[in-house]
Amino acid sequence: MHDFYYGFWNEKKFPGFRRALLELEKRSVIKFNSSSHTALEKRQYKKMLNQSLDNIEKYFCTLVRMKYIKNSNYYDCLEQIKTINCIDFMSNKDRKVYDAYTLGKDIYLNPDYNDMTDLNHDDTFLRITCHEFTHHMNSFWKEDRNAFCVRMEGKYKKILQKYGLGDVESLRMGIELLGEVIAEDISEEISYGFAKKRRPDFRLMKNEKMYGKTQTFLSNFYVYQELQEVANKFTCCLDFIKDSGDISTNLRKLSEKALFKNFISKIEEVENEDLIIMLACMGKIKEASYTASGLTDLKDCDVRRYLNTFNYLARINHKYSDGVKVKRYS
Repeated sequence: MHDFYYGFWNEKKFPGFRRALLELEKRSVIKFNSSSHTALEKRQYKKMLNQSLDNIEKYFCTLVRMKYIKNSNYYDCLEQIKTINCIDFMSNKDRKVYDAYTLGKDIYLNPDYNDMTDLNHDDTFLRITCHEFTHHMNSFWKEDRNAFCVRMEGKYKKILQKYGLGDVESLRMGIELLGEVIAEDISEEISYGFAKKRRPDFRLMKNEKMYGKTQTFLSNFYVYQELQEVANKFTCCLDFIKDSGDISTNLRKLSEKALFKNFISKIEEVENEDLIIMLACMGKIKEASYTASGLTDLKDCDVRRYLNTFNYLARINHKYSDGVKVKRYS
């Protein structure tokens, strides 16, 4: 039985969490033992599973402590933890490409992951697992996302086709761009916190495959740097968030909203033609990001025309929070 990292035996403070974690451990061990493994693989898996369960504790407790998870969404988030079917090793072939991925409701992890430059082995694994847990957590608005994209594609079909964006997949991938940035932002917030280190400063970066030689963007991410500023600019166009004047604060607000089931409906409440075009452009940028990283094999990942359209619409739809008068980034 898993030796709990925190006092999750306290049902009053964390109702239902201890049982959810123990049941996940049981399902994971049954799945692993259903196929043959060497003695070394069994030792590796036991260590990885225990560490993964520790990381779920750290993840959930931190989200509660930092008020990402509140009384109003606690049980919805707990249900998402309960829906993880198992945690398992990925295949040797996949280990060359991925650190982690989710297939259905199974989370697959790479025991041979590379350490980050400024985080040790365990804290790097914490970032990897928290990133994947967040993807799973946010899957509770997957059905809403799909229905929303179908509605928006039908409603704005002509204008989307005008920009070369006339398909549901671009809109769906645009929402996934937000999910990728949310997952990375939360995972780095938690992993650097446990490492007792300050997160890296924002700096100007380039991705020549996607944006050419001259285009720069701001990021402090370890991965998906080219998506962070795009997500921030979209966030600043949402009436229910707006621009606080600080990228980290904006993404924190976005991440908090995304841990509620009504996240997609909140976007639909403020949708307009420009936001939907921006979202479809984000989908093209997300696809290109995967290609530039070697995760997909599209022939062309140059998305400058989509980025230019996105940036133009982001500028004219930018909204500031009360008291914010100076624009600190373009």
